Amino acid sequence: MKRKLTILLLLLFAGVTFSLKASSPKPVSPEQLLASYQGKYPGEPGIYLEQRTEVHITQVNGEVQVSTRYFYDLLHLTDQSNHFAREVLHANSFRTLSNIDAYSLVANKSKYKKVPVEQFEEKDNVVGAGFVFYDDTKQTRFVFPGARPGTRNVLQYEEQFKEPRFLSPWYPSTALPVEKAELKIIVDPAVQIKFREFNTQTLGLGFTETKENNNKVYRWSAANIAGMRRIDDNAPAAPHFMPHIVYWVEKVNAQTPKLFLSNPKDLYTFYTSFIKDLKPEGDSYLQATVDSLVQNAPTEEEKVRRILYWVQDHVKYIAFEDGMRGFVPNSAGLVYKNRYGDCKDMSSITWSMLRMAGIQNTHLAWIGTRRLPYRYAEVPTPLVDNHMIAVYKSKEGYIFLDATSQHTQFGLPSSMIQGKEALVSLGPEQFEVVPVPTMPATVNLHQDSLYLHFDQNSLRGSGSLSMQGYPKTFATYSLEGTNKLEEKEKIKKVLTKGHNKFFVEDYTISNLYDRDLPLQISYKCAIDDYHRQIGKELYVNLHLERDYENDRIDLEKRKLERENEFCFDDRQVVVLEVPADYKVQYLPANQEFSHPLFGFKFSYRTEGNKVILDKQLRINHLLLKKEDFPKWNEMVAQLQEAYREVVILDK
Repeated sequence: MKRKLTILLLLLFAGVTFSLKASSPKPVSPEQLLASYQGKYPGEPGIYLEQRTEVHITQVNGEVQVSTRYFYDLLHLTDQSNHFAREVLHANSFRTLSNIDAYSLVANKSKYKKVPVEQFEEKDNVVGAGFVFYDDTKQTRFVFPGARPGTRNVLQYEEQFKEPRFLSPWYPSTALPVEKAELKIIVDPAVQIKFREFNTQTLGLGFTETKENNNKVYRWSAANIAGMRRIDDNAPAAPHFMPHIVYWVEKVNAQTPKLFLSNPKDLYTFYTSFIKDLKPEGDSYLQATVDSLVQNAPTEEEKVRRILYWVQDHVKYIAFEDGMRGFVPNSAGLVYKNRYGDCKDMSSITWSMLRMAGIQNTHLAWIGTRRLPYRYAEVPTPLVDNHMIAVYKSKEGYIFLDATSQHTQFGLPSSMIQGKEALVSLGPEQFEVVPVPTMPATVNLHQDSLYLHFDQNSLRGSGSLSMQGYPKTFATYSLEGTNKLEEKEKIKKVLTKGHNKFFVEDYTISNLYDRDLPLQISYKCAIDDYHRQIGKELYVNLHLERDYENDRIDLEKRKLERENEFCFDDRQVVVLEVPADYKVQYLPANQEFSHPLFGFKFSYRTEGNKVILDKQLRINHLLLKKEDFPKWNEMVAQLQEAYREVVILDK
């Protein structure tokens, strides 16, 4: 059977039309081809028989030109594959499409019938709801005809890159299995390129470097690539785990040698062309605003805080990508007039206002969010970053000023740039690559204190919830702009403990929009039928919240690491008032689990007529790696035991 399948594959890859010499074996019929791959990939809706990407990098008078040809041949295996017959191609100011050839090979007895795609729909890029976004990307949409088991969709097209610094990575993996994938880069002898592989260790990637017609040819190939359609929850973004190759133009050895992207300095030189016309100035109205903000500020740091908060409150974030406008910030005066802008514009006005306030140690910086895995030293291309911020250099070090993160407190980087690198502009020829810290769990505190007493068949109580750091930031985003009914429902979700009869009777919110103070929610609650009475004994479980109780990771099924938005400390104090005619018969033992990345500590004690449970749960990682999964499961098992413990009161 294996030998028969090998012969079928060799015939398949000999050519799409299966034109063979008379002495060759009999061509494979559509029915045979379908049966062979249904047997090889049971349950898969389809398979890419072949994917090819061919990149041509040439130079004319020292200027680099890049064009790329794409080809794929997709075979539908089941009736659930219709989704993969829909295709969307993208183009923008830097990347144009041409020579699109799309058709289906529809099984017709012993051969295929070619049915071309006749309708192509061109439209502007569709942007998700929730924020305003201008994007110059154009979509070409179409549907391959005749999608059903046995049909093949064939597509080939070309792209021309107007800016050779904006090349796209090659991803051999897709949602469907890929039988054969190839990347071929044909490079002019006067051009030097660099490349770097990511996550390809298990791919069995073949690589050759040869010469053809005096051109350098780099070729990567892989076969039998598993589909990556099923993504684990809370997984990192695709570039962190999907196999791919990043390649870029390093330099041109023409009559006048020209550096493109050989190191971070070349990237910085490219970026400075976007900000060379920016000046730290605005009209008299902006200057008056700056003067009023910093008036009577006791320290320079306080001036920075006030200006950052003003930009966060008064400039609306609107993502904007339109050719070079996607890279060049607007002037502070224009942003002040419009009162909206993207990350570049918000950085521009923040930087300008700080300079106008006489604070010279503030700078513009480029940075990548955590969805990008690259570092400037290893990939000195625009792929390494997707964001822009301002920075302020205090005596203690850099403070990262991301005005797009509206509710983030001064002194904290926005959560999405923790652990990343910032490319800080210090002047026309000067820059610094600065690491962004990861905020420790102790900064991001979620603390709940609850006082409970018995009231017939219910427990009634009053509590106070305090949130600071990123927990407060995200809670503020959730609660802002809600009406009273919506607010009440969200507060219930924030406060509701792990019991379906927990009722929030009343609440008050304090410091919602004061970034420098913890968010406070004071509340009154009732829990019906929660405790149990057997004879003269009362049984009460003080673990009303049971975080991570059912969070065991399936070591066989989970394939990817797990990501957190931020580290945090979750602390709870539950105080139970013991009725006058009862005494404590049983108090659970203290329990603790300690690990550098996570842990908990539960302790019980009595004070007079009160039983007190102190709980602390710490999550001290942004990324939980697979080698740490067993220890995580060990902690979850101990949590489950601890959550079952009850206090027993005897009458």
